[in-house]
Amino acid sequence: MGLRGSLGLIISFALTGAEFGALITWDFVVSFMGSNILRGWLNLIKHVFREVDYDSRSKKNSPVLH
Repeated sequence: MGLRGSLGLIISFALTGAEFGALITWDFVVSFMGSNILRGWLNLIKHVFREVDYDSRSKKNSPVLH
């Protein structure tokens, strides 16, 4: 195997390494973003329900409505 062959091997290995690294990074970013978006939505929904629940409870207890 000459210099040219090993250089080709190094270049192809570097390319596949970069592609593999990009794939891992992309996969991580997608899963991380996905979980964060999901958690954000869940927190938003929980917050909205808590506000609604608090609102209805405070109306029940407020002397103004009675």
